[in-house]
Amino acid sequence: MTRKLVIAIDGFVATGKGTIAKQLAKKYDLYHIDTGAFYRAIALKTILHPHDNIDKILDFINLKWEKGKIFLDGVDVSLKIREQEVTNQIDRICNLAKVREFVTLLTRNIAKGESVVVDGRDIGNNILPHADLKFLIIADKEVRIKRRVKQNEAKGIDTSYKIVSEDVEFRDKRDKLNMGNVPERIVIDNTYLTLEETIKEMSKYIDQIL
Repeated sequence: MTRKLVIAIDGFVATGKGTIAKQLAKKYDLYHIDTGAFYRAIALKTILHPHDNIDKILDFINLKWEKGKIFLDGVDVSLKIREQEVTNQIDRICNLAKVREFVTLLTRNIAKGESVVVDGRDIGNNILPHADLKFLIIADKEVRIKRRVKQNEAKGIDTSYKIVSEDVEFRDKRDKLNMGNVPERIVIDNTYLTLEETIKEMSKYIDQIL
């Protein structure tokens, strides 16, 4: 990498944006930041301290992101934050303005001076509005539902198609509001693309500015 590069990746649920970001980070030697892990870690903190209000949680929380792992108050919670109990709290946490501001500032501080690829939601329009490249990953809703069901099965989570469908529908509505209108976004539809094909397509744009 001969120049600093900042890539913002937004995407709807089950579009594979996290895996895509990791692969791009590896290919271009970028520092990968998963903002979703921050929200999940904060959600976990609220579960562990149910009597503390969100102001106290944010005042005393210690979050660190190192080599693809999230540390909460010095403890690696990378696996813990993926548990269903935490997932159930995500929508509540994401809708809190103070939490969103906290995650925005934290992400910007980590990304400062680094060549990074950051994935999540409202990355290109809010967290990193001056990113060199802004991608939006989309895919057909039915395909995403099937992907999520398959992912849950692989994790041993017994989730019906109906439940996943309702969850995707709900989160899509929320995400459309948060992502905003970003004209310079490059839309990548990976409905019929493999991971490798998706990376290849995005690499065309990255290579043009290197």
